[in-house]
Amino acid sequence: SALAIAAAINSHQHETGVRALPNAASTKGVITDTSVPAGAGDMYTLYVNGIAIDVEFTQNEEGYERREKVVQAINARSGQHGVTAIDNGEGVTLNTDGRNLAVWYDSSIEDLSPASFGLGQADAVAQVTRVTVATTSSYGLSIVVNGQRIESDGGGDDSDDAAALVAALRAAITEDESTETRSLANIEVSYTTGDDFFEIVSTVPGAPFEVSGVGSKIDFSQSEDLDNSLSLVIRTITPNDMGSGVVSAIPFADENSTSAKTAYGTVRLIADAALLPPIPSPVGAPPSDREAMLRASTQPFTIEVGDKGFGPQGKFNALGFQQGSFGGRSSEAMDPPKVGRLAFQVGASAQQLITIDLEDFGKNGSITNEITGDVDLNVNDRTSRINTRAGAENVLELLDVAMDRVNATRAQMGAVMNRLQYAMDNLSNVSMNQEASRSQIMDADYAKSSTELAKAQIMQQAATAVLAQANMSNQTVLQLLQV
Repeated sequence: SALAIAAAINSHQHETGVRALPNAASTKGVITDTSVPAGAGDMYTLYVNGIAIDVEFTQNEEGYERREKVVQAINARSGQHGVTAIDNGEGVTLNTDGRNLAVWYDSSIEDLSPASFGLGQADAVAQVTRVTVATTSSYGLSIVVNGQRIESDGGGDDSDDAAALVAALRAAITEDESTETRSLANIEVSYTTGDDFFEIVSTVPGAPFEVSGVGSKIDFSQSEDLDNSLSLVIRTITPNDMGSGVVSAIPFADENSTSAKTAYGTVRLIADAALLPPIPSPVGAPPSDREAMLRASTQPFTIEVGDKGFGPQGKFNALGFQQGSFGGRSSEAMDPPKVGRLAFQVGASAQQLITIDLEDFGKNGSITNEITGDVDLNVNDRTSRINTRAGAENVLELLDVAMDRVNATRAQMGAVMNRLQYAMDNLSNVSMNQEASRSQIMDADYAKSSTELAKAQIMQQAATAVLAQANMSNQTVLQLLQV
């Protein structure tokens, strides 16, 4: 899972200079259907990452009531399966804690579908398989559907053989409805009289079925006197498709079923912010446990597939990885999709940095990829189109998601701007305080100096006045002597 892989990568962060963040696997249900026959107290099981979740159904209850039951039942065991359920107003959204996500149910139960649990998808497609009788058989026909063998009598032309097999198949479906375990649940047969073919159709979109063993009901290898001229052709007209959901339909499912579709949590790789050379430690200081981390390189890092990365169990691409060189300074691709990183030095210490990752708004970027990811394809091959009402509603929903991501990015930028503004104000205060201290130490004290100057001038003037007075006294004495 992404959780385990991220932990393994982070254990070597001091060597690689790269840290990993697990992204949750998720699925969003958009349809809730409560029409499955059920009375108060009837329990139906949904399997989440191998944990059986029992939900009480009541037929035709309100959609929000059904979703509330599903959400409570799943969240009550989140610690075991790592999945959190949320009522999104139309269905149920499932998010993991970084683990992978596998959800399935028992498709042998009549009319049970992902929508019964609020996990239905509007783009799920029902399987259609056509069986054509190419030549006739006088010995009768046989067909195997979901492991159950159905036989019919022959003896007519192609259309008669087809009609006989259709009648036998429909009878088997009707008889199967009375049994507890139903191998023919959720399928029906479409046939037009006179045709030499018929179609088997899934009544629950996203729930597949298997058709095999079409042929004569007699084993011709046991007798040389019998001639088998029968030829039946099986062709899937419309393949089964679960759509954008991950909920798998498995006949007779239990906790140990292994054929469910898996949604993988992805791993995001981020290069460490640029670090200035560390300040030398004082002589005799003990070694720091962060020295190895300080030596981590911020140069672009390289991702290569391992020995089993592209093997059946590797899931290299499904986990969000791609081979190449990533990371480094601003404007370098740091992880798929591309993210530009800016690092601001906001203090005197080597690690006083504020960083921001700028999301990619391009074609394959994480902001608008669902809308713009197919712009270079032919119009008919694009998934985001408004040529139908359903398509337009889907595009509007994707636009809402993109706007939410833009708002989240703006909030992230605003938070970084606030941090930078705080750092600027703090640095300005530090600078002003340093200047004040410097002035107090080095600049003259004008008040004291002015007082000292006035004092000196007064004393000088007083001394001059006293000297002048003494000189005048001498002149007076001389005048008396002359008389």
